[in-house]
Amino acid sequence: MRAPAMAKAHTILDTAALVSRAWGASNALTPRWEATFRALYGLELREQDIALLSDATRRSEQSIRALSGTGKHMRELWARVGRRGRKTSSAGLIGVHEAVWGGHEKHLLPGEKALIAIVSKDTAGSQVCADFAERIAEALGLKPHWSSVGNIRTLEMQGTQLRIACFPCNATAPRGFAIPIVICDEIAHWQVDPDQYVDADTTILTALRAPMMQFTDSKLIAISTPCGVDGEFHETVEANIGDTAADGMLAVQGPTWLWNPAITEARSHEIEKDPRRWAQECAALAGESAGAAFALEDIEAAFVPASRDPMNETGTFCVIDASSLKRDAFTYAIGAEMRNGEIRILEVNGWEGAQLQHTDTLAIIDAISRRCKVHHCTRAWGDQRDAGPISAQFRKNGVTFTEIPWTNKTKDAAGNTLGRMLAARKIRITPHATLRKQMIGLVAQLLPSGLYRYPTNSQDYLSALFTMAHAIDLKGIHCSVVGDNGLELWKRAVNAWDAADHAQMGGLGFCFDLD
Repeated sequence: MRAPAMAKAHTILDTAALVSRAWGASNALTPRWEATFRALYGLELREQDIALLSDATRRSEQSIRALSGTGKHMRELWARVGRRGRKTSSAGLIGVHEAVWGGHEKHLLPGEKALIAIVSKDTAGSQVCADFAERIAEALGLKPHWSSVGNIRTLEMQGTQLRIACFPCNATAPRGFAIPIVICDEIAHWQVDPDQYVDADTTILTALRAPMMQFTDSKLIAISTPCGVDGEFHETVEANIGDTAADGMLAVQGPTWLWNPAITEARSHEIEKDPRRWAQECAALAGESAGAAFALEDIEAAFVPASRDPMNETGTFCVIDASSLKRDAFTYAIGAEMRNGEIRILEVNGWEGAQLQHTDTLAIIDAISRRCKVHHCTRAWGDQRDAGPISAQFRKNGVTFTEIPWTNKTKDAAGNTLGRMLAARKIRITPHATLRKQMIGLVAQLLPSGLYRYPTNSQDYLSALFTMAHAIDLKGIHCSVVGDNGLELWKRAVNAWDAADHAQMGGLGFCFDLD
């Protein structure tokens, strides 16, 4: 049975008021969160709410007033808010309120139980939000206790058929459950095995939305600090900030101190002194990832129309990233070497998904060879995958293929070369959305040895550019950022990796003879 006081609760604001009294706090919601919840649930907006939402949503006053008192629930909330901005506790409040007063039981079969799914980068992350939900349930007298459904840990509450469940961010965990409410915790930071998933956030959101379909008032709550300028979180927030927001979508944003007035802006600067990290973690400003391999401004400067200029070209080339014909794509890029030492990428394309399943490697090489002929290109480079048959098929089509056996060792040098080309504005790339996204999202992982690892698995368009950088390092393709000592620098990078392996693992390394 529910506690008598709880029968009075009808809206989420009533639930928040009950929690506030139990905690002895003035309000479980800060002013911005209260204004957001009023808009989310179609409640009356006060003048102070309209002012707060104008800043948080970038919507016009007229657009915000249209949300007031409609009684119409938003189906999705996307909140880009700084660290310690009360995101997790507010999401926990939504979870408990929806479990008890959401009315989702009417959509369940007899004996069927539904889950409020909290999904985070790992189970420990989702547990933090669930712990807030447990405290809120205790404040409401719901006598919560922990149990499990299979290997999924769940929080059960007295008087409701819905449980709150903790999931890691993978696409298989939520399958098979009825889920009216999904809370995506720190979604911008979700990471999974890149060999298993491409665009992990998109894959997982697709898996999460399906079990929500049977519920008329289902909600998806996505909360996070920003992490780079790619991915579903950034794209969805940007698409729904302002008056162009899709129907049923509410996107809000803002720095820590505006969502949690207990923390001042001055205090945030005291704690985080690095300007770039402060901008992302505290001010909630979307920018390049903290470990981004390439500067965002350099990437943006590179993507301009790259037209042919035969009078100033010294040669053309093709680079490929061959596919295993499974999950990865088969990609290529065709470029030109310019007299001023610049590289122009004239064409980027590839085969992926269903298209890739209905063709074979030799047919793809024939198609690439035809594009090479259009660009008067007779040279191609690629890695060691299927190098024998690929080389033979290129040769039949009048293109010389050079195999470059590249590994993490040589990628350190290639990544450095590509980064210098971007910084020096020595590369122009014909606009290509997927390649741009992969370049922005690439993280350079600094190893204890001081060397960098570039995880390019499933980043197949970008891998073609890495092949180009390898060829530049080996003096097969000319770019002025790599002079006559390019090959020597490449060898030194490989030797540095072997020296690090030898020091850390006690193994025997090999070295090139530089004399």
